[in-house]
Amino acid sequence: MSDASKAMPGTLRMTEEYFKSLDSKARIKLNEVKIGNIKSKARTDLVDYITTLYKSRRYGHAVLAAEFYHALFIDGELPPEVANHATASLEATRNIASAAEVFVFKIDQKHIATASKILEQAWTTGDTTPEMLGLERTAKLAVIEHANRVRRMRNLIEARDFDNLQIVLDEMDIKAADFDTTKPRALIQAIKLDSKLRLGKARLFAQQGNPAKAMEEFKAAAETWPGNPELETASSEYFSVEDASAKNVADFDREFSGKNYRAIAEKQVQYLAFVQTDEGRKAQFRVALEKVRDAETALEKAKMLDSNGDSAGAWETVQIATLGWPEDSQLNQALGQYASRAPEFVSAINKAKTAETGGKLGASMSLFALAKNKYPASQLAGDGLKRVSKEVLEPPKEESESNPISSPTPQPSPVKPT
Repeated sequence: MSDASKAMPGTLRMTEEYFKSLDSKARIKLNEVKIGNIKSKARTDLVDYITTLYKSRRYGHAVLAAEFYHALFIDGELPPEVANHATASLEATRNIASAAEVFVFKIDQKHIATASKILEQAWTTGDTTPEMLGLERTAKLAVIEHANRVRRMRNLIEARDFDNLQIVLDEMDIKAADFDTTKPRALIQAIKLDSKLRLGKARLFAQQGNPAKAMEEFKAAAETWPGNPELETASSEYFSVEDASAKNVADFDREFSGKNYRAIAEKQVQYLAFVQTDEGRKAQFRVALEKVRDAETALEKAKMLDSNGDSAGAWETVQIATLGWPEDSQLNQALGQYASRAPEFVSAINKAKTAETGGKLGASMSLFALAKNKYPASQLAGDGLKRVSKEVLEPPKEESESNPISSPTPQPSPVKPT
């Protein structure tokens, strides 16, 4: 056997081993590619999962998943998308925690309206955070009850059920100190007045022999205020009213000259018949109704201010109203009532007016400034300061030229004694 023949089996074995080695390396490389693909898919899947957690407002889970990503794939920084989601989640969590703390504080202060808005915003941001899930049930029930009262208030306004609406508004004043009921109360007064005026028109048309128009106005009055207690009597009396215009004219003239505008407002239905044909008395009638409306609005506003702890504002509101109608007993009674609750402010305003009337402009200015300090929102104090300052800086030319030493005596608006 030749030497080449002897070496052939060894060469074949080496060739076989070489090919096996190449096959193993190829398999290893293939496995490495597969592992790389699996790892890349795992990264993509985890990023998608973190995005899903963030969009579903599960911020705590999103932050935890981002930390897990960083621990699992330690070969680099977080992808920008994951980093942004994690940062936004942390910010949202902090905001919700802060909102929950403010919400609890507002509930304790009975500021239910503000607390409701805070809770709604925080709940919209994220409702699965521990802070939101850990809120006390009683606090959340207070918000739900407030929302129900607001909904009922709107329904009662649409139904014109002012008796029950008044009850709901009184509950609002007690249970939600930050809910302003001034507008709905003013709306009640305006609608009631409109209903009464329409009843007056119905009676006027009935007296003029126009039953069709009278019935039209009567129906409008009933639709405006279905609970008007005058509707029942009006339905049986308005279309069989005897003319008593002479007595009505005498009563109207006496009450207007005595500035008893409330009596005119109470009997406006029977006065409408003759004032419509008398332009002078018609203007007086309108003045009387406006006086009563302005007084009632001022009293209602003062009541709301006083219930919110602003006694000085309540007194000033009534005081300004008395300048237009100083004879009204209800305004004077309220004026005395609120004056006792803000004595320092009231005293400063009255003394400032007295000093201004007496020509003591320096003292008047100091007292107005003191009143402004006691109640920064005061209109009377602000107007007084402007008025006295103008008198000090710009005295009348005629008096300053004829008597440059003396100062002119200002003429302030009268202040109703309390």
